[in-house]
Amino acid sequence: MGIRLFRKTQDLPPDRKARLAVFAKKTHLPFKDLTLLHGALVHSSFAHEQKPPIPDNQRLEYLGDSVLGLIINDSLFRSYQNMDEGRMARIKASLASEQTLARAASRISLGEVLLLGRGEKQTGGKTRSSILADALEAVIGALYVDRGWQAVYTFVTELLADEIEKLSGREDVRDPKTKLQEYLQKQGKALPEYKLLGKIGPDHKSTFQISVSLSGKEIAQGTGESRKKAEHQAASNALKKFHRMRIGN
Repeated sequence: MGIRLFRKTQDLPPDRKARLAVFAKKTHLPFKDLTLLHGALVHSSFAHEQKPPIPDNQRLEYLGDSVLGLIINDSLFRSYQNMDEGRMARIKASLASEQTLARAASRISLGEVLLLGRGEKQTGGKTRSSILADALEAVIGALYVDRGWQAVYTFVTELLADEIEKLSGREDVRDPKTKLQEYLQKQGKALPEYKLLGKIGPDHKSTFQISVSLSGKEIAQGTGESRKKAEHQAASNALKKFHRMRIGN
C-alpha cells in the first residue's frame, strides 16, 4: 500500500494513523491533525519514488527552521537577562545546529517514523544526522501550523532543555568557522574563503570535500556528509594548523 499525503486525519491508512498517534503521545506532540505530522515525515527520497510524485517535507522544514530560531531566541532572552546578544547568537547557532537537532531527534526515535526512499533506507538514512535534523524542523513547522505558538514553544523548550542549560553555562559555544574568522580578524588578516573541491557518491549518501583559503592560499581541507560539516572540519583543521605553528614558534 502506497503512503501519500492526505487531506484529513481520517483519510490516513489505519496502520499509519495508529503509529503516528502512538508516536505523538509518547513524544508529547499534541497534534490534532495527524496529516500534518505525516507530511512532516515525508523525505524527498520517498516523495520522488511515488507515482505521481508527492510533496515532501521541505516546506514545513523551511517554516520550522524560522519557528525554531525564534523560540530559542525568545527563551534565551527571557531566561538569561544578563546575557549579551553575541553570546545569545552563539548559543542559538549551537542549539539550531545539525548535530544538536539530530541528537534531539534520536532521543524521540524520530527516524523510526520517517518515510524514506528505498535507497536512503538501505544506506542508513533513518540515523543520518542531516535527515534527522531536517525532519525535526519539519515537525516543528507542522506543530506550529496545527496548534500554534504556545504548543510548539512548550515542545521545543522541553526537548532542548538540557542543551540550553549546558550551553548557557559553557564559555565557548562558537562553531569552528566562527572561531577561525575571529582568530584571523585578531591577527589582522583577511577573511577565510571556502571552496567546494568535489562531491563524491550519490545524492542520498554524498561526501563533500571543502578547502579553506587565506588570501588565495589553501591552508586546510575538510570532508563531511554535508557542505556545512565539511566547511566546519576544514575550519577546525585550519585552527589546529595555526595552533601547531604557534607552539612551534
